[in-house]
Amino acid sequence: VYKLNTVGIDMESFKNKRETIAVFAGRKKAEAFIPISKLNKNIVLVTDEDSARRIIELTVNN
Repeated sequence: VYKLNTVGIDMESFKNKRETIAVFAGRKKAEAFIPISKLNKNIVLVTDEDSARRIIELTVNN
């Protein structure tokens, strides 16, 4: 997982977007999605089953 200060747009713009779509696959990317999802709650997620299960594993137990 890489730490970046931008996600295609600057973070302030990302936080203020009313509609955002995140598309990714892979368990490692699931770990990066969690902190991003806390910055903006209005995210539609498109991912694979393995990544979705990993997000559940990481968030249900915390």
